[in-house]
Amino acid sequence: MVPALGLAIVHLAVYDFYKESYLRGARPDQGGEGHDADAWRLSQLLQSDDQTAEIYRDENVWPMRLWALVSLAPHSYLMAICAMFNRLDVYLFIRVFVMNGIFLVAIIWQRHATRRTIERLAGVGAIKVTGTGQPVTT
Repeated sequence: MVPALGLAIVHLAVYDFYKESYLRGARPDQGGEGHDADAWRLSQLLQSDDQTAEIYRDENVWPMRLWALVSLAPHSYLMAICAMFNRLDVYLFIRVFVMNGIFLVAIIWQRHATRRTIERLAGVGAIKVTGTGQPVTT
């Protein structure tokens, strides 16, 4: 039980960061839903407008849909359904093995999507990058 719940906390924290980053990048002048400090700090590097929002959406929409599978809602519903049938062992199995598999795929996919997003945003001058392709923080 400890690994399932501990890893769920990691999943939710990483999901929240990418969700906030996505919402701040894809919705100019609206921002995100919460107060994820790292996502806010990164959003300050982006000169957000309709063009950059479209780039952000194009590159990140599918990884975000995968991230949603490890968010709080599936976690809660899965636990509730398994508890109704008195099968929390099934819940723990799914959390440890299936959700970690999804999490690993989402991390890898998101890394590639983030790299492509930064390249495209740098190409239109919406963000400054270093020689290594990392965003410039001031």
